[in-house]
Amino acid sequence: GFARGLDQFWVSQNIPSFFAMGGAYVDTGGSNPDRAYLRGTALSKLGYRTLVLVDADRPATQATVDAFHAAGGVSLTWRAGRAIEDEIFLSLNDTSIMALIQMASEAVGQDLVEQHILSKSNGTRRLRDIEAESLIDGISDASKTILGAAARVKGASWFKSVTAFQQVSREVVGPNLATADGGFQRLVATLQAWMHAS
Repeated sequence: GFARGLDQFWVSQNIPSFFAMGGAYVDTGGSNPDRAYLRGTALSKLGYRTLVLVDADRPATQATVDAFHAAGGVSLTWRAGRAIEDEIFLSLNDTSIMALIQMASEAVGQDLVEQHILSKSNGTRRLRDIEAESLIDGISDASKTILGAAARVKGASWFKSVTAFQQVSREVVGPNLATADGGFQRLVATLQAWMHAS
C-alpha cells in the first residue's frame, strides 16, 4: 500500500506510473518478513525483476534473505529497528504528523488513538500532550517514537490496510517528502529509482 500510494503521488507529479511500466505490487501480509523474501525468490526465479520492501523491526532469517539475493532480487528495509509506522512518525514534520493523527482518528476513532498513545507511553502522554507539543516546541522524538508504536498495535493498527497506507503515502508522505528526515528521503528515493528504472 505504501509504495502504491507513493506511485499515485508521483503520477500526480507527471512521473510515469509503475503500473504503466509493467510493474505490479504483491502484499505478503507483513506478519513475517521471511514470507516476503520467499515470495520474492519465487518471482525472481521466474525471471521477474523483484524488490522486497520490508520493515526492520523483526529480522528475517538470513538464509532466506541470502537466497532471495542469490536469485537476483533486491531488498530495501527501513532503518534498523523500525517498522514503517516508526519511520514515518520519526521522519516527517509536525504538520504531517498531526495530519496522520487526524487520519487515524477518522479511520479508527479518536478514543482508540488516545488509548494507544496512553498504553504505549505507559500513561505518560495523551493526545492533547502531543497536540500541545506541536504548537509550542515541536513534537519530541520521544512522542514520535510513542506514536510509531501506537500506530501499529497488533490487531488495531491505525493504517494497516492497503487502502489506508495508500492514502497516507499519497496525501501526507509524498507531498511532504521534501521536508522529511534526510535518511527517509534517501530510502524513498531508492525505492523510486528502482520502480522507475528502465
